[in-house]
Amino acid sequence: MKSPENKPPVVCGIIAEYDPFHLGHARQFEQIRQSLISDYIVCVISCAFGQRGDAHLFSTHARAQMAVEAGCDLVLGLPYTFGTAPAERFAQGGVETLSRLGAVTHLCFGVEESALDLFHQLSDVSADQRAFKAAMAEGLSYAEAKAIALSKSAGLTINRLNLPNLNLALAYRKAVKQLKSKLIVTPFPREGSYHATTTQTLPSASFVRHALVHGNWSAVQKNVPQSSYQIIKEHWSRGNYCLNDTLDTALFHRLLIMDTEQVKNLPEVSEGLENRLQRCLMQATSRKELVSLMKTKRYPYTRLNRILTHALLGVKKEDCLKQVPYVRLLGISKRSEELFRLIKNSNSDLPFVSQASKCDHPQYALEKQAEGLWLLGARQPLKHIYTQEITKEKEGAT
Repeated sequence: MKSPENKPPVVCGIIAEYDPFHLGHARQFEQIRQSLISDYIVCVISCAFGQRGDAHLFSTHARAQMAVEAGCDLVLGLPYTFGTAPAERFAQGGVETLSRLGAVTHLCFGVEESALDLFHQLSDVSADQRAFKAAMAEGLSYAEAKAIALSKSAGLTINRLNLPNLNLALAYRKAVKQLKSKLIVTPFPREGSYHATTTQTLPSASFVRHALVHGNWSAVQKNVPQSSYQIIKEHWSRGNYCLNDTLDTALFHRLLIMDTEQVKNLPEVSEGLENRLQRCLMQATSRKELVSLMKTKRYPYTRLNRILTHALLGVKKEDCLKQVPYVRLLGISKRSEELFRLIKNSNSDLPFVSQASKCDHPQYALEKQAEGLWLLGARQPLKHIYTQEITKEKEGAT
């Protein structure tokens, strides 16, 4: 749908992963078009590795293709150190990217249906710092301590805040405020659980991945758009997907040759965690077992999983820049020409990278390493780092 004449275009931004793009994502597109009469949809996605530290099942370009075929007008890739990061940094990178495009008017995201009122209720609530420090002193993780502090300020029970979409939504809104962004924060009710692996009204990406790995193609077909299903079938038949455990040997080799100071300088490593990692490494035989041995109240699965991926890539704390240095141009629709004109006219200062061979930014070397590592896990030729083209909407697609 188009905005009424003489009204400025409505350009909606989404921060996502689409691994893979399923009917829940398609429902969000539908909500955006109906509620906001959106002219364009822009999606910012994590690239080879996800926010939780896992290698994505499908390649960066396959996921961009799914989004474009489902109706997205522009798909951009978030640099690795923002895409594989704690919720607040992930949110900051996505919000900054959409803001610096200049033409995006709305930031759209899903919140658990039962938590929409709570999201608005917490709009101007700051976390109780004394409660936060006390929770950290008890050995809880940063996320848990933050939830306890926020619940105390708002007079809520902690279990009401234990919702992944709500927490990410709060991180988005915080980033909008901190960056003084003009994006209009627009939450939509989300049906179903973020990481559920069982059938629900609308699927989760975890459910679809679980169905794929277990060969339940009927469940996959029922829970993704037809365009996504065709892309999934094509890539699966060619073996073009990456299972996380295929990188275990490379990970253990990398950890074995790293010294204590190198481990200490990995992003998110603090408080002597480097010593715990090296001790547990001597007992574990797989990544899954290593994380299980290392996990404590203070160090949850996602943080440890990201640290291991940082180790695989040799990422250092100083690699985590404060500002997004560029975005990758991954996919465009047939209508994107006018959208690019809007971005150009808004004097956007955000550099676009469209070809790996033509970017000399120091951070992009890390991007190529991440893509190369994903290709190794998928047993695909490394030449694909340089041969991937921008995904364009197919003729006849809607």
